[in-house]
Amino acid sequence: MKSMREPDLAQKEIIEFSEKRNVGVIAGPGSGKTFTTIQRICHLLKKGVDPKKIMIVTYTNRAILEIQQRINKQFKEKKDFGYSGTLHSICKDFLERELKKQLEELLGFSVEGKLQIIDESEIYRFCTEELKKEINPDNPSFRACSSEEIRKKQDILASELREGISRNKLESYVANKYSLEIKGYEKIYSESKGIREYQSTLDHVYQSYQDFLRDEKKFDHSDLIIYFHYLVHRLDPKEKERLVCSKIDQILVDEFQDMNFLQLQIIREFSGNNKNIFFVGDPNQAIYSFQGAFPAIFNYFHQSDPEAKFFKLTQNYRSTKQIVKLALKLMDSQPQEGILKELSSQKMFTDNEEGEKVSWIVTDRSGGATDEIYLTIKELRSKGVNLNQIAVISRAASDTRRLRNIFWQRGIKNIDFLFSKNVDWPSEYFFLTCFLYWKMKRDPFSLRYMLQYLLNREEANYYLLEDIESLEGDIPQQVEELLSTNFGNRYTSAQDELIIQKLQDLWVELKKEADSFEVPLRELERTTPTKKQFEEFLEEHTTSKVLEFLGDRSKAIKAIVEFQGKLNWSSENSVYYSTSEIFETLLAYIKYLVTHITDRDFLNFSTIHSCKGCEFDYVFVLNLREERFPIRHAKTDEEIAEERRALYVGMTRAKKELYLVSDLYVYKPVWESTSAQKFKTGGTKYSRFLKELGFNEGNPEINYLSNLYKGSIATYRPRS
Repeated sequence: MKSMREPDLAQKEIIEFSEKRNVGVIAGPGSGKTFTTIQRICHLLKKGVDPKKIMIVTYTNRAILEIQQRINKQFKEKKDFGYSGTLHSICKDFLERELKKQLEELLGFSVEGKLQIIDESEIYRFCTEELKKEINPDNPSFRACSSEEIRKKQDILASELREGISRNKLESYVANKYSLEIKGYEKIYSESKGIREYQSTLDHVYQSYQDFLRDEKKFDHSDLIIYFHYLVHRLDPKEKERLVCSKIDQILVDEFQDMNFLQLQIIREFSGNNKNIFFVGDPNQAIYSFQGAFPAIFNYFHQSDPEAKFFKLTQNYRSTKQIVKLALKLMDSQPQEGILKELSSQKMFTDNEEGEKVSWIVTDRSGGATDEIYLTIKELRSKGVNLNQIAVISRAASDTRRLRNIFWQRGIKNIDFLFSKNVDWPSEYFFLTCFLYWKMKRDPFSLRYMLQYLLNREEANYYLLEDIESLEGDIPQQVEELLSTNFGNRYTSAQDELIIQKLQDLWVELKKEADSFEVPLRELERTTPTKKQFEEFLEEHTTSKVLEFLGDRSKAIKAIVEFQGKLNWSSENSVYYSTSEIFETLLAYIKYLVTHITDRDFLNFSTIHSCKGCEFDYVFVLNLREERFPIRHAKTDEEIAEERRALYVGMTRAKKELYLVSDLYVYKPVWESTSAQKFKTGGTKYSRFLKELGFNEGNPEINYLSNLYKGSIATYRPRS
């Protein structure tokens, strides 16, 4: 696919736009959204805007790291942006500094140092433990339930609370006219059958959670948003200008379609009347309504600020013409209003090659979809395609668990993007893993990461970091040459010489550690350790003085042991990981989180929500059948429209080839007599979205790959 070295004309106009107006950019998939945002920031820096007064708001921490790295690389130095990251983190910075006095008065206690933030995994653990107190065999209401039934109820309610706590807080705050009064668990979001019977349980856990935060003087992400808005909204205009607005010259917002109403109000509080907001997004990729986001946010912004200037990026640099054409057809039925309708005549297009026809894999056989995907991937590999160029994408995480495990058993290693979001990943954890894998296999990535870690810890100049980051090929040999010559004697300041000496000392110790590691590789590949054995292995091999600066290494060891447990849980104990495989898989996740690129020997699995912003040469989108995609609980026109947008996101991740998969093998109980219940296939239909696209066995515009044995595809045609 075509890559961008210089901005195209549409991007250039946006980058250099200089009128004193708020600017909105509607950017289709693969249109260079991030590239344009970065070039806009670089343009501002070249014009003399102080980076400390540029606010960059991203949806994820990963996104801001990518933006900062690319800007630093372009300027060959580290730029210190005063306020950048997720909106939660920016609000936290203001609460700790500019608004500290007001926050302390509101809370009634002093805030020493940083605010203590509870992370998502800790919230989940808290809720899980509280639910165990409520739902257990000792409770008379559950004595008749089996242990499996109790566990399932706990899991359903824990999943509801995981998303619902934050959304209840935010929506309650807005609905109650910005009141901080804590109400009950007012709205249930899960569609799981019978969940509404447990309203009182959800209320109790929610209140216990709030009490826990208050007693421990901790905050969750919603608190940061709410407290910031509450305090700023009540400030005198002059005081707000002094404390907040004067700190910022330019505001850039990424993934605008994922913002909720309160977040938009906060962006406006930061801006005041300065008309300095620049936002980028795609309403066709708005798929976070469960977090309060709404695609009409573009029209809402335009209605409240008619003078705002809107642009649209339409050239797709990612996908083939075949993929772009099908994606456009899918969205033809989406209604458009306001500014979106005004811009609707500007359609997405690409100058890329025509490409292969989109394939439709259809099967109603047991295990048919798994076999077809496996054989297709096997064929791609025979043509020299690396596994990391392939992604298997699903609407729900549960859709791929069995598939992931079967692939492992068949020798296809894989990582799951959603799994990576459900594990705590402290940097000490990364370092310890890389240290051990270096000892075991002299792994080049591990070596480079440890050197980079030291440079970042010492706040080294950017050019030292760049020299280490640029190492490729035989990295250990290059490190030896680089450090033995003091980086070619290019850097001679006292600070640089001190840091280079620390790198040399680290390198000497790392070589000793690798030389002294005596466990045979075959033993690591053969041994499947228990939790206790694995923990003992970690304790035995992490006593090096290289690790002294990590502080409490026991926390990092505990995190790695927890990873082993979650890996086994995710595989449902159907895959047995050797010591070597545990580290190999863990390192694959670390590579992905650090470089945003999957190891070449690992296949990508992801939900649609977890792979936004990603792209792959070959993409499989699973379970395109009714009640799975669109998902069962999507009933209203708005809910179906969001499901359609989710499919659009999945389809537009593909660069070269796209495979849409309809696994129509479903068993349903059918009463055929009064005396016996028999099971047979029946009732399922392929997704209505495929019907909208005109998919059928005679469609010459698609590659129809059928493995049906119950009849023709017409048997499975949806009515709606």
